[in-house]
Amino acid sequence: LSLIPVIIGACAQNEEIENRLSRLSHLPSDRYVDNPNLYWLSYHIFNTRSEYYSHMDDISTLDNDQLQIFITKHLENMIGWDFRDLYNVNMSYGDISYEKISKVFSGEVDPDSELGRLVPKINLDDYYIDPKIKGIVDLLVMEKDSNFPINTGMLYGPPASGKSTAVMIIAKILNLPYVPVTFNSNISMDDLLGSWQPTEDGKIQFVESMFVKAYQSPSVVEFVECYYVKPGACGDLNTALDETAQITLPNGKIIYRHPSCFIIATMNAGENENEYRAVREQDVSFDRRFEGFKEYLDFFGEDVFAGMIAKKSGYTNTDEIMLMIRVMKDMNKAAEETGDWQTVYPSAVMRWAQHRKYKDIITAARSTILPNASKNLETQKEILDSIFNNYW
Repeated sequence: LSLIPVIIGACAQNEEIENRLSRLSHLPSDRYVDNPNLYWLSYHIFNTRSEYYSHMDDISTLDNDQLQIFITKHLENMIGWDFRDLYNVNMSYGDISYEKISKVFSGEVDPDSELGRLVPKINLDDYYIDPKIKGIVDLLVMEKDSNFPINTGMLYGPPASGKSTAVMIIAKILNLPYVPVTFNSNISMDDLLGSWQPTEDGKIQFVESMFVKAYQSPSVVEFVECYYVKPGACGDLNTALDETAQITLPNGKIIYRHPSCFIIATMNAGENENEYRAVREQDVSFDRRFEGFKEYLDFFGEDVFAGMIAKKSGYTNTDEIMLMIRVMKDMNKAAEETGDWQTVYPSAVMRWAQHRKYKDIITAARSTILPNASKNLETQKEILDSIFNNYW
């Protein structure tokens, strides 16, 4: 508190501070629960004060009118600020609490609206949150009102590494709707944007897709498996994803991306070019639209994953859960090598453990993980013979 007169005097003494403050004008007054205006102002002064004064005699006193102008212009958000945080000059992404983050977009989404009901209802305590994911969230928040905000990004990694779950967690932390958009090889812009539908009076009208609604509102949109898109099939997405930030709908209406609409692509990728060779190489112009961040997500550590399964399923035999995880990995490795069945995702293992509370291990698998891999009973028997018999 004793340093505030020094700050006031320094600001009054040198006009350069006004120029520097103007460069910080993009910092909002409601970025977190507490207003950081004083923090940023003090940080600026503490780190550059030698430019403004060398002796206390250089600091002149403000008269009442000048003092009021300064308080009104720069310090009106002091109330409620924890002055101890003034000394936390090394605060960076990864350090911001979930409570503060959840307040950033408060009031921007009506919880009772169609989109508002899509805010994930998950409990974050049930999930392992990779530090990379927390860092992404903090970065989105810290750059929210900058001149170069981050609106797009990409998560890539092997199948079943939790990419989609990570996007859902990002939405939950930000307290925003989560809208997944699944791509396939035949998808077109019309499929993404909506469809023409008949009305009761015999006319037709264009009905916007959920993606279009989310695009115009604060939201987290996941582009699932966007590597399936054929080059040129969704060319209009380039303007939707870059700084142009607009889309022309089939009915001629032009819509604009909301500044707080975050679009995150998820893609399968391996550690080397020989893995996942069936994955289509993305069009370069499309790929570079996701340069806000690109993070590789690998599988959870088995102990972390086992803890999540036990917590969510209520089945606490961790030794057996570890075997279930290894079965999933063996199944997915064989699926990649042979192509005879589908990739099995962590959610199926959680269901397997949930059923295991009431059934023997194989019966529980027949109701959960095996049908997820294949509905073909002969293929299920093959999986049992080649993989399950190694453990039970």
